[in-house]
Amino acid sequence: MRRNSPARNHQRRSVRSAPVCEPVERRVLLSTYMVTNTDDGGAGSLRTGMVFANENAGVTPTVIDFNIPGDGVHTIKPLSPLPAVGSVLIDGYSQPGAMPDTLNVGDAVLKIELDGSSAGAGPGLHLANGAEVRGLVINRFAGQPAILADPRTGFGSQFQALVTIDGNYIGTNAAGDGAFAQNN
Repeated sequence: MRRNSPARNHQRRSVRSAPVCEPVERRVLLSTYMVTNTDDGGAGSLRTGMVFANENAGVTPTVIDFNIPGDGVHTIKPLSPLPAVGSVLIDGYSQPGAMPDTLNVGDAVLKIELDGSSAGAGPGLHLANGAEVRGLVINRFAGQPAILADPRTGFGSQFQALVTIDGNYIGTNAAGDGAFAQNN
């Protein structure tokens, strides 16, 4: 029996193949705006963050995070209706010390309150396509709903008929155990 030399075996076994391109998952870079005070406007305010989100709508989703110095609940009192927003995550859980309900027994700790007692006519938050709000206390908006969710309202070129409202206390105090009379 004749055996092939190692060099010949190598030649027979080598196979040429073309490079293969594999698809990768879609990646989206988020823009983040940090709320650092309870002012109604200006740098570091929630209102300015919402305007920033609208300016980026259709380009990149925006996350509005909170890092307001100090302990306890931080109350934001808008002096006029806030702008409608879409393609944004307003994340009250990002405030240091806040946490979601982990046991479904009411152990959530919310640190950002949106108090509409000075906002005048208009909803507390007007959410459009792709908006998500979580971890906020929203109360005292007279004559209008605390949250108006209208997924049909389009911002930018991307239309996602979805609005998510998760883990908020609506119409209650910051502890979530007492209601306010002036809420819709």
